[in-house]
Amino acid sequence: MATTTETTEEIKLGSVNIEDAGAACKKITIEIPASVIDERMNTGFSELVTAARLPGFRPGKAPRKLVERRFAKGMAEETRNRLISQAFQQVIRERDFRVVGDPVISKDTSLNLEPGKPFVFTCEVEVVPEFDLPKYDGIPLRRPTLEITREMVDKEIKIQLDRRGSVVAVDGEPEPGDYFFGSAKINDREGKVLGTVAETVSRLPLAGDEDKGPVAGIQIEGVRALLGGRKAGEVVTAETTGPENHELEAVRGNPITIEFSIANVGRLIPLTMEQLLAHFGLEIEGQLREQIERALGAQIAMEQQDILRRQVAKYLIENTEMELPQRASAAQTARTIESFRLRLLNQGMPAYLVEERMAEIRDAGAERAAKDLKIMFIMERLCETLKIETSEDEVNGRIAQIAMRQNMRPEKLRQELIRSGRGPMLISQIRHEKAADRLIDMAEIAEISSEEWNKEMEAERAAAMAEAGETGQTGESKGEKSESSKKKTSKKKTSTKKKSKNDDD
Repeated sequence: MATTTETTEEIKLGSVNIEDAGAACKKITIEIPASVIDERMNTGFSELVTAARLPGFRPGKAPRKLVERRFAKGMAEETRNRLISQAFQQVIRERDFRVVGDPVISKDTSLNLEPGKPFVFTCEVEVVPEFDLPKYDGIPLRRPTLEITREMVDKEIKIQLDRRGSVVAVDGEPEPGDYFFGSAKINDREGKVLGTVAETVSRLPLAGDEDKGPVAGIQIEGVRALLGGRKAGEVVTAETTGPENHELEAVRGNPITIEFSIANVGRLIPLTMEQLLAHFGLEIEGQLREQIERALGAQIAMEQQDILRRQVAKYLIENTEMELPQRASAAQTARTIESFRLRLLNQGMPAYLVEERMAEIRDAGAERAAKDLKIMFIMERLCETLKIETSEDEVNGRIAQIAMRQNMRPEKLRQELIRSGRGPMLISQIRHEKAADRLIDMAEIAEISSEEWNKEMEAERAAAMAEAGETGQTGESKGEKSESSKKKTSKKKTSTKKKSKNDDD
């Protein structure tokens, strides 16, 4: 069936009724007059007649009545969908609503379009909530003094030895610390595919590590039994309960089965000190330590700025009254996770550790997603108020920075950002950081010792964990989990099978 040309001219609408339907949610009822419907249907069929191919007739020569009978249902559906979209967008523009997410058509709406009759549809749409920004100049902040220690330099040297090393294929029995690369499917218990993970990595825990780890980005208990002795070409399955903060709604809190198809098993061979010195063009270890100290100095400055940004976010959240749209809170989960991934990559965290941390954040409660949604609205308003923009040079600079820390080419990273749809997230992240930095420039900053800061953070974590124990929800601090969330990520059943050539990828 040929596609009709999309019109950009406004529709002459009938009645439009708008009601509040909850927190930051509007219920919109729109009437499209019969004359508009008849005109669109007539135009659609006129265009279709010139291109329709029917048996016994040359292209474009079939009688109009025959074309109308043949394509009546499809034309009505196409016209209805176009009119709904156009009418909705027109009302949104006229009322200056700032929409969050897609509209949801009411189940009570009849979707039958009939010639000579008006069409009335009702939808609900979430909008950016109305709120007032708090006073944001002179925010009291605390900046810990962070010093470079010998232990920090030693740790960074080990990180560099591992990061610059190579991963070699394992043909025999996998050892603790070996990596398992492949793809995964997340299914419900009836076998329906809920989601796929094209590339994922898991690791066999080291002897002193906890017996858990990420599989398809979901924390699983009993990873030693799941992966121990497995080889490339095998498929392992784990039954668990989906984390409450997973970006796929069908996964959250539901029984799922993860099918992990192992493509290959790899073992990290770190560089030797001599190889690392040669890589950086240095002669002695002392030169390397000096270079690392300088790099750590820049990293500490970045960490201090990140600490200040988190304090700004906490102040804004606590001092802003706002009713959050519910569906957007759920959708924010995916944005939160992707933003978190970009921050970890920018910190230079290796791929496997990124997978671990992503699994942790998926275990966080809905409260975390709500706070992230709230700060997103606040930061967007601040960017508008402070006229914050992001230049192409800033985006390119951030891509180059992440690529350098991930030991990859900037162009390859750029392509991955485009392919995964994370490009807009990176731009938004840069804008929000710039807005936070503007508030930091206006803030009242007190310097405190790292010891005092660590004590305060420990007290906050303890309080958050105590609250989580009472409410069954997790707090914001890194690594916090309620007992209920721990149970929901525990592995209940595992099995292994050899991957068949006919299996889906």
